[in-house]
Amino acid sequence: PKEGMLYTFLKRPTKENGHYNFPVMRSYINEIDQETDATYPIITPSNAWNFVKQNKVALVSVQSENSSSLMPYIPVQIEEVFINKIYLAYYEGYSKQDYLQPVYVFDGAYTTSGTAGGSVTFYYPAIDPAFIKAAD
Repeated sequence: PKEGMLYTFLKRPTKENGHYNFPVMRSYINEIDQETDATYPIITPSNAWNFVKQNKVALVSVQSENSSSLMPYIPVQIEEVFINKIYLAYYEGYSKQDYLQPVYVFDGAYTTSGTAGGSVTFYYPAIDPAFIKAAD
């Protein structure tokens, strides 16, 4: 959720060489085939919220208040989550996809004992489950 269609990052310098490694760059271009487009009904945000309350969502980002994307991830025990923003987006993974899947994105903050807390993001599929084919 924190990466776009084109992004670049540098790795932290190591003690051995003291300088940054070569940058990693990725870009994705997907064209829409107008002959194969389709529309499907989506669930309501309140239905998606019910799945959030049941902990049936994908946790896609946890970032501590005092960390950055260049720092190693340190696991935390999330105690409470406060959702500040809900919006509809399209999921796009790293591998080529035939279709873009709409998802509800739940952005918020978490708290936990002994730390300042941080930000958290969840995804839940927006398409009505009746229209989703099970994976083979």
